[in-house]
Amino acid sequence: MKMKKYLFLALIGGLLLSCSSTKEDLSPKGEVLYKWEAKRKSIIDTDDLVLCYSGGAHRPYVWDKELLQSYITYVDQEGQEHWLFDGFLFLEIFDTVNKKKYATGYAGEPALKEDWKALIDLYFKKGHGVCAIEEYVEEAKERLKAPAKKHKVVISIPEPIASVTNFGDVNGENLDFTISDKERLKAVKWYIDYARECFDKGDFKNVELSGFYWVAETATHTRTILNLVSDYLNDLNYSFNWIPYWNSDGYKDWKQVGFNYAYLQPNYYFNDKIEYSRLDEACKAAIEYDMDMEVEFDESALVGTQDRGYRLQDYMKAFRDHKIIETKRLAYYQGGTIIHKLRLSDNEADQKLYHEFCQFVLDHKKFMEKN
Repeated sequence: MKMKKYLFLALIGGLLLSCSSTKEDLSPKGEVLYKWEAKRKSIIDTDDLVLCYSGGAHRPYVWDKELLQSYITYVDQEGQEHWLFDGFLFLEIFDTVNKKKYATGYAGEPALKEDWKALIDLYFKKGHGVCAIEEYVEEAKERLKAPAKKHKVVISIPEPIASVTNFGDVNGENLDFTISDKERLKAVKWYIDYARECFDKGDFKNVELSGFYWVAETATHTRTILNLVSDYLNDLNYSFNWIPYWNSDGYKDWKQVGFNYAYLQPNYYFNDKIEYSRLDEACKAAIEYDMDMEVEFDESALVGTQDRGYRLQDYMKAFRDHKIIETKRLAYYQGGTIIHKLRLSDNEADQKLYHEFCQFVLDHKKFMEKN
């Protein structure tokens, strides 16, 4: 057993001395691997990771097979079908209907165990999320007649917000995050293990659970626990992913904080007052700090909304000019379902942008295959 696992167990196990007299077994489930985990020899990375927001009751869409087909395959202007994104990140940051938040900095009350569990249940619900990817990839394999690598799924981990006193029952006790970091770690460990359990029950053939994502975009409130979360995930050969915003606390020392992959947000798309030079600056920062990068756009790229498609084109230009497309993994923030809407749009300019973007993804895929 690796020394880092001893450290994780020591911190969790210390709770027995300080908070309980029971002899409950607190060893991680990772000590007994699922069959598909036992076959994994190393951490799996993702070339093109698309963000799929899901969980909040305010979301007006469902990640079913019909929606996800716009993200799994792409038909070019000559009628040829291609695989598109190889990775899917399911995440939620808040629920404006139920007034819940999954990280510090958003409106609402901190999400509790029942809210965390509901996310996993939704992501693995039949006909939704992971299951829908599995189904559509199986169908697409017959059409493409090309080798289909397993599509990767990354699951977000809510921030265990330090002010929570009644998270919910885990192993027979209510967790109180105000007591110590040990309580927060136990919640995170339970969540990871529940996701693993749900994935195992799915018996997936076209999808693999490749990693987890820390939903808090700054290290400020969780710096003291991130390395231990990373140790637990890495011992199971899962990646620990992060997408910090521009100049976020911790982005320069993301490796020391504990992440395997960090995608830098340029935060250029949304504010017209931010000049193109931000993209140059962000690309240089990503190169300097050995980070990957995020492409950002949303429904405002559609003609007739705010006509901001040109700003998406700016990302693609900058990423080509700085050779980001040739050397870095990419994540794609796309608001709600903008890629799907561009595909279905009857507007000529929308169609042009859609094909330009998808070709960018395909070009990036080719570069990554060479690396």
